[in-house]
Amino acid sequence: MKISKTVRSIFIHIAGWIFLYLLPPLILQTEVKLPQNFGDFMYWGIIIACFYINYLWLIPKFLSKRKFAIYFLFITMMLVFNYGANEVYARKVYRPESVRRAASLEQRFRDNDQPRRRRPRFRGYNAVLFCFAVMGLGTSIRVTENWYE
Repeated sequence: MKISKTVRSIFIHIAGWIFLYLLPPLILQTEVKLPQNFGDFMYWGIIIACFYINYLWLIPKFLSKRKFAIYFLFITMMLVFNYGANEVYARKVYRPESVRRAASLEQRFRDNDQPRRRRPRFRGYNAVLFCFAVMGLGTSIRVTENWYE
């Protein structure tokens, strides 16, 4: 039974994404946590979308045809979008303390019973760096594939 090239490629991509998701907890020896909220799904969704936009569209259409300025413009736009989306999400979910003070008295008592969540530091920067690394990996894979062809 021979597995088609497309099925094998899809399996390799899925295995690669699972490995990439598990890599930080394995290296840092922390527990593996599945995505728990919209922000986690958004974080990974944007990274995966940027990878495949770069891998399937930008590299063949611009980088392979030596249109470097357009290629890097699109890469920059994707990274800026990634930063903006993660920062907006973090600011909406982890509202500043001044907004909490303006809440109703009942809400304030409810907030005091629950542990306070601090806004993650540098969420946007970390997302951009990780996305840039993943896109760099995708670029190197695609360029190597083109070189072998």
